Amino acid sequence: MTDNNTLYQYSVLSALMAGLYDGGISIEEIKSKGDFGVGTFEELDGEMIAFDGEFYQMRSDGSARRVSDSSTSPFAAVTFFKEEKSFNTLCRSNKLQLQELILEHTPDQNNNFIAIRMDGEFEDIIVRTVPKQSKPYKGLAEVTNNQPTFRFDRLVGTVVGIRSPEFSQGISVAGHHWHFISEDRKRGGHIIDISAIQAVVRVATMKDIHIRLPIDKHFNKADLLKHSASEAIKKAEG
Repeated sequence: MTDNNTLYQYSVLSALMAGLYDGGISIEEIKSKGDFGVGTFEELDGEMIAFDGEFYQMRSDGSARRVSDSSTSPFAAVTFFKEEKSFNTLCRSNKLQLQELILEHTPDQNNNFIAIRMDGEFEDIIVRTVPKQSKPYKGLAEVTNNQPTFRFDRLVGTVVGIRSPEFSQGISVAGHHWHFISEDRKRGGHIIDISAIQAVVRVATMKDIHIRLPIDKHFNKADLLKHSASEAIKKAEG
């Protein structure tokens, strides 16, 4: 039996900020912990989106592809998503309005982790996809200063995201962390901006959290507190 709506996370966001990009967990193992979520890949090679049990890699040229179980990740946050509430966008909604709509439907849950899925037609989509890195690795803030960004005027697709509470900054990305993939599964990335023309929004509160930490020397020598600065994370992941 799967443990629905339990958040399973491999590593912490501050480790990515510190430039720890070696894959420590396989997609095969991640699938045993969740079928829905976001993350990245070995050597920071693109963005991860997972839903309906399928895992995709959005690459630095703006394209997307399904990934093999042998691929590895330095950071992933997944759950077995079981919606607890669904609602429709009633009019064209920009990113901030979508976030406010989700807040309206998840009252008194500011200190909980929320899994979010949106399916529909979107416009003014701006995404970024981090390029594959080589050693010695640069920190994520420096990498994202030169990240490729793409704009899609109008696409049908899926948004997968996690809203994390403010106290979790450094462990995760406080606030909203959304990834997008087109209906044809060929384009996508980490969302910088997006507007919904019409969409169905599904949410679930994740009441339990399991964090698995790397045990290698690089992780244990890294100054993760230094790399937990809120503004740096918001700049890299916003």
